[in-house]
Amino acid sequence: MGDWSLKAELAADRPAAISITNEVTGTAFSYGHQAPTINGVPYQRQQENSSVLYDYVRGAMQVQESADKPVQTTRAVR
Repeated sequence: MGDWSLKAELAADRPAAISITNEVTGTAFSYGHQAPTINGVPYQRQQENSSVLYDYVRGAMQVQESADKPVQTTRAVR
């Protein structure tokens, strides 16, 4: 889609994953267990299955990593 590249794991029998990159700006977002590639180098996550964003923050490219909260159900399973 233009300068953006999107890859997603949608198979129900495999862990969820998504990767979004922009070849022009260098922006990258990744969620899943695989290491995203940032500037040609695999980024080693600090937390398992975290979300990683590599983008401009206050004028400089920075990596931000956030642990995702587990899904909470809203009803009991019967």
